[in-house]
Amino acid sequence: MDSLPKLIDVLITVKAATEHYEPLAIAVGMLTLHGVCILLIGKIFHSCIRLIHGGGNRVLSILTYMIATGLILCTHFLDILIWTYTVIGLKVFDNDLHAFYYIGAYYTTVGTTSFVVPQNWQILPIFISFTGIFSASLSAAVLYSMINTLMQNEASKRA
Repeated sequence: MDSLPKLIDVLITVKAATEHYEPLAIAVGMLTLHGVCILLIGKIFHSCIRLIHGGGNRVLSILTYMIATGLILCTHFLDILIWTYTVIGLKVFDNDLHAFYYIGAYYTTVGTTSFVVPQNWQILPIFISFTGIFSASLSAAVLYSMINTLMQNEASKRA
C-alpha cells in the first residue's frame, strides 16, 4: 500500500490532463433528461395498465408493455445521439460517423473501437460509459416495475 500514490496527487494529475469539462455537464444533463423520460414512460404505462386492468384485456396490456419498452429503447438511442452531436460539436473526431460508432461502443460499455480520441479527450469514455451504465440501470428498474405490474395483474385475475 505504501507504493500507491496519494489520492490528491492522482486528482491533480487528472485535472492537469483534462482540458475540457463539457462532458461532465452533458453527462449530468443527459442523466437528468433520461431519468425524467423514463419516469414519464413508467407513469404513463402504469396509468394505462390501471385503465386496461378493469377490462381484463391481456393482449392490450402486453401491447402497452411492448410500446413502453420501445420508447425506453428510443431514449437510449436519443442519449447516443446527444453524445454524438456533442462530440461532433467539440470536434473530437474529424468524421461524424466515427463519432457515432465511438459513442455507441462506449455508451454500451463494450468499449471496443479502433477510433482513438486525442490526448486531451481521454476522459471522454469515462463519462460516456458512466451515463450508459446509469441510464441502463434506470431503464432496468422501470422495466422491472412494469413487468411486475403485469405479473401482479395476472395473478389477481387468477385469484
